Amino acid sequence: MVDKAKRLKIIHVVRDLCESSGGLTNSVVGLVNQLILDGTSEISIFTQHADYSVLTKVDPRITVSVKPAQKLILTFMRLLRSNNKIINREGEIESLDIVHIHGIWHLLGFIVLIEALFRRVPVVIQPHGMLSPAALDWHPKRKYLAWRVFKLFYRSQVKLFIATSETEVTDLQGLGLCRPISCVPNGISLPPKDILDRSQFDKKETARVALYVGRFHPIKGLENLITAWSIVNAEDWVLKIYGYSNSYTDFLQRLCNDLGVKDRISLLGPVTDDNRDQVYHEASIFIMPSLSENFGIGILEALSYGLPVITTKGTPWSNIVEDNIGWYVQPTAEGLCGALTDALNLPSEKLSIMGIHGFRYARRFTWSAVNAVLKRCYDEVLTPYQVHFADGKLNNRRER
Repeated sequence: MVDKAKRLKIIHVVRDLCESSGGLTNSVVGLVNQLILDGTSEISIFTQHADYSVLTKVDPRITVSVKPAQKLILTFMRLLRSNNKIINREGEIESLDIVHIHGIWHLLGFIVLIEALFRRVPVVIQPHGMLSPAALDWHPKRKYLAWRVFKLFYRSQVKLFIATSETEVTDLQGLGLCRPISCVPNGISLPPKDILDRSQFDKKETARVALYVGRFHPIKGLENLITAWSIVNAEDWVLKIYGYSNSYTDFLQRLCNDLGVKDRISLLGPVTDDNRDQVYHEASIFIMPSLSENFGIGILEALSYGLPVITTKGTPWSNIVEDNIGWYVQPTAEGLCGALTDALNLPSEKLSIMGIHGFRYARRFTWSAVNAVLKRCYDEVLTPYQVHFADGKLNNRRER
């Protein structure tokens, strides 16, 4: 059994803590902040890059090591080689209980996994959707080789895989992982309860606003969204697409020009803490047209701001129709056209009612609720008896 009075020593490993990484960065920061707030864990973060704006959001009781990969790996190896010890804030040497690796395709996580194997430190891996079929289709040859190498090492010290949705659980089972798989959803920092009072914000747009917030990447389905927007009758609407600009942004801008919708679609910069409330309060609906999502934190954030959501069957949000908080369609331009036609022709009062339902639904995903599930997972990792999946089948066995 796990000693309930013991404070767990946990290192979280993530490639970067950058605003441009979107949901992954927000997930890691929210998770570690809640763990430290709970008072049952001592947390360190190892990462290769970090934005200062992100570091200011991390609880000051958490030690963050931000170094280039080579130096960070050497630091980690020195820590583990001290008989699996880490140094706490008082300079005392204490034992390390768990390594929690976020993501799958980064050198830092791979080296840490190998070192943890030699030092017999239990490892938890949270792929964050990077092992979904759609994600594996990007640069498949490179990922195939990396996965073959990864499989040589993970079975010894990886005690648990964490998925963020039942869809991701199914994806991981399909890989034949002989390790437990637990479902721990992403959490969210909820806006205040008076957030639905839109009168407190200036209405800058005379037209109604459809909103997308997220990365600019082909897997996000933005080409389908822009194509659908060029087809539907949206004379009284504008589509605002927010995200960090990259080379793909230029392609999307050319697509808007070619389809003749450059005056009805705006490709804008990222949403930050400074403009988030204003951006969401200008909008009447939110659209997540992704081809594949392991969770879709943008959907949850939009619901928390009282916006009904249009999303696709590439995301795990099939319940939004049943809960009357949005539309769930095929990840194609045609599928989006049908949902947009319905949504854009609904009166504001109907959209507001759907938004209220979504606001209430989002409150299930507080970080405290997510943390309770994660703590149970950590307890299982540190308990000898494990439940294993092999080729999608459930097998119980006792570890030796």
